[in-house]
Amino acid sequence: MTDDVTGDLDTDQGTTPSTRSLNAGIAGEQPSGRWSDFTPANLKVGFACLLGLMLAGSPLATSAISLAMVPLSAAWGWSRGEIGGAVTAWSWAGALAMPFLGRHLDKRRTRGPLIALAIVTGVLTVSVALQTGSLAQFYAIYLLLGLSGATIMVYTKIVAAIFTVNRGKALALFTIGSTVIVAAFPQVMRVVFEHSSWRGIFLVLGLATLVVAVPVLVLWLKDPPDAAAIAAGPVRLPDPPTDGATAEEARRSATFWLIVLINVCGGTTIFGLLPHLVAIMTSRGLSLTAAVGAMSLSSLFVIVGQFSIGFVMDRFNTVKIAAPYMFVFGVGVFMLSIASGHGRGEWLLYGGVALMGTGGGAQLPFANYVFTRYFGMKAFGEIAGLSYGLSLAVSGLSPALIGIVYDRTGSYSPAFAVLAAAAALNVVLYAFVLPRYRYSRSGAPAG
Repeated sequence: MTDDVTGDLDTDQGTTPSTRSLNAGIAGEQPSGRWSDFTPANLKVGFACLLGLMLAGSPLATSAISLAMVPLSAAWGWSRGEIGGAVTAWSWAGALAMPFLGRHLDKRRTRGPLIALAIVTGVLTVSVALQTGSLAQFYAIYLLLGLSGATIMVYTKIVAAIFTVNRGKALALFTIGSTVIVAAFPQVMRVVFEHSSWRGIFLVLGLATLVVAVPVLVLWLKDPPDAAAIAAGPVRLPDPPTDGATAEEARRSATFWLIVLINVCGGTTIFGLLPHLVAIMTSRGLSLTAAVGAMSLSSLFVIVGQFSIGFVMDRFNTVKIAAPYMFVFGVGVFMLSIASGHGRGEWLLYGGVALMGTGGGAQLPFANYVFTRYFGMKAFGEIAGLSYGLSLAVSGLSPALIGIVYDRTGSYSPAFAVLAAAAALNVVLYAFVLPRYRYSRSGAPAG
């Protein structure tokens, strides 16, 4: 396998008829013609994973802090740094849980624990609405929610396992679905906020998890081995690919630590800005309507990045394809850093979030994808869980640190300078530092 551009997925040396048969069996169907693994059975599992990730995985409960930050501060006298610390608590809990959850997922069934965590997440999110002003209680809730946040690796591996022929597109569509939900979230929650209060936001989210996500997980979620076992017909299914690095081998690899650094740089920017975005814009004289609209616009352009990277991953056989996305992302960060309520500030705001969305949208599906190409699928859960755990432990500090910078300086400008530098570093790492892929798309060692 070289670092050159390849043809589309059917030309990949690892995509063999036996691989197609395996994936057909996962869906309980037989391959025919130009076969695709986007079957109804697989799509049901994928949708359950999507809903579980967005509601049961607790990211919306974390995003809600952006809308609730100002009223929470006014109601309880908490600083923005203190409120942002809840997001840090969430990320650190997830960071600690991810490696252990990943190891568990590589060896055991996960459907039951995922459903149980979804129920716990719904109850905890409702409990935020019952907040009484105790900062320690607020942090404790988000620490527990962070355990649910660690399930991102579980849902991701399920999707990667059932879609191998079109894995790049599937991972991209998986994140696109979550982006659509995130894009609609600020608008829906703004209506809830205006007709009730910040408490209503968390109450609605908690009930949606219990009433919508949990039943879908019960009905449609399957472990990949369970799905493969339902296959019928004359086609004999081969064993799933077991080639790949162990977690210990990955930890000894320089590539693994470079990916951790890349995830830290990207996560620090995205994760750090999200809880503060509305407050940043309104503090610079932009209206609440413009700020919330920018959040939604950003989410829509995230879809552009996610959709395009899905096809690019399946078409080009090189890690360098991520560098242009990171460059666009960095330009967006710069534009956002100079946006204000004066002159053409709104155009800088909208242009900045559009570029950030496009570049940032590619980061998550591509980060998930490169683990399968550098380390295979053998210990995907533990390797990816360790990487994201370490990344979250560092980047999870950014919401609190950005809040502290504002509390002490009255400005977000110093934080933007650091975030722009992090984006520039990612361009260099993707374009010039990371090596060629080591495994084919199907998980076999590259030739």
